[in-house]
Amino acid sequence: MLGITANWGLSDGSLGGNPPAVAERWLDGLRLATIRAGFRRDGRYRPVEHVTLVFAGDTLDLLLTERWTGRERPWHAGRRGRMARLDVLTATLRAARGPIARLRSWARHGLGVPTADARGRPTDRIVTRVEVEPVLLLGDRDADLGQVSTAVDRFGLRIGEAWSDGSHEIRHGHDLDPLRFRADVGDRLSAEAFRPTLAESLTVGLLVPFAVGMRDIPVAWQSLKPMLGRLAAAAPVEMTEQIATLLARLAPVQREAVADHWRRSVGRWFSAALSDPPAHELEFDAPAALAAWLESAAGLAWSANCVPPEIRRLEVAAPRGRVGGTMVLGHLATHAVAGNGAVVGLGGEFPRLLIRPWPSAALDLSWFGPHPQDSGIVRVGDAVAGERFVDAA
Repeated sequence: MLGITANWGLSDGSLGGNPPAVAERWLDGLRLATIRAGFRRDGRYRPVEHVTLVFAGDTLDLLLTERWTGRERPWHAGRRGRMARLDVLTATLRAARGPIARLRSWARHGLGVPTADARGRPTDRIVTRVEVEPVLLLGDRDADLGQVSTAVDRFGLRIGEAWSDGSHEIRHGHDLDPLRFRADVGDRLSAEAFRPTLAESLTVGLLVPFAVGMRDIPVAWQSLKPMLGRLAAAAPVEMTEQIATLLARLAPVQREAVADHWRRSVGRWFSAALSDPPAHELEFDAPAALAAWLESAAGLAWSANCVPPEIRRLEVAAPRGRVGGTMVLGHLATHAVAGNGAVVGLGGEFPRLLIRPWPSAALDLSWFGPHPQDSGIVRVGDAVAGERFVDAA
């Protein structure tokens, strides 16, 4: 069985992010999907023999943390910069130690699933162990995971940038996003200095200080905290829409205070971006265009129907499919690859789960968390009667 998911966004907890308890429930969903994958075309149950579980990037969020309110930044050079990144990584792994330990246990001892009885049904008490191979691919928000690749290898967890079995090509795909594209491709972990991407600059220079300042407005902070992860991962249009929605939910006095704090946060970010410019390959002043657009979210006349052309240029590029196989991109939302059956996107408000129960089966795409109103099960491949079993854990 091949299982692919992405964007779990586990953080150190200082500014929200997905808590470990949520990840534990998602792991329960993965186990349920493994059990369901044992049901074959004829309806009989036979446990799968092996599970390759690929996390297609951004399993951790190493940017959304109050650690970056000091002088250090994730892209700073020298010993202090490296130590700051290591501190954030260590704190995040410590916060996520529960789900990580569970993955390690699956890798070392297998995943317990029901065995089949003589009639091809799952038994209630007898359990068999299924071999599990977890693979963690690096995304744009957890690239520093590469620092611990050697350490976790002995636990059976593999870390890399891409995974392929000949039929599937899996990667995070943030290179298709102008906000997250890094021109200096290579081993960023060993580099002494690098410029931040636009997304890194926005998260660390805008969202982190904005979130810290919001703690002084408790009612607004309680509304903002659960959505910070989505804000950090959002495209510019969605980011302004989410800020405008947050403001609309607040009482007038709180709304004005939060709007003023947002405008000042955007202004401070733009000033910092002038002295520490983000890296991009756009032919216009992207920070200036972003600053004007993001600040507009605090205006009464803001509308998602009046998006400047420059902001549209910051949208994700349409990917090209691969011949004779399926490309799976963790960063891209499903709507970004609509109409291209050879490419599947796993981005969205909640992590998605893509399952291929056995090699000849079709891929089924479902989700964790509440069912999105604008989404449904996505079938990839040719339909075969009786072949499909959908997991919507």
